[in-house]
Amino acid sequence: MKKGEQAILEAIVRLTETVPHCERHMFIVPANPATRQIFDRKGHETHVDGKVLLVCRKSG
Repeated sequence: MKKGEQAILEAIVRLTETVPHCERHMFIVPANPATRQIFDRKGHETHVDGKVLLVCRKSG
């Protein structure tokens, strides 16, 4: 595994441990301010760790 891939996996683990309430309703995308803004505007909860953006889908 490459160094960059390892860093991304570690970020995913940290995020999932930080926001366990998102466990069943989340997805991971590359971190990007514009992408985060789009999800925030739609009412989704977002969390960033380095190059990883975790999005909690809005329930309902």
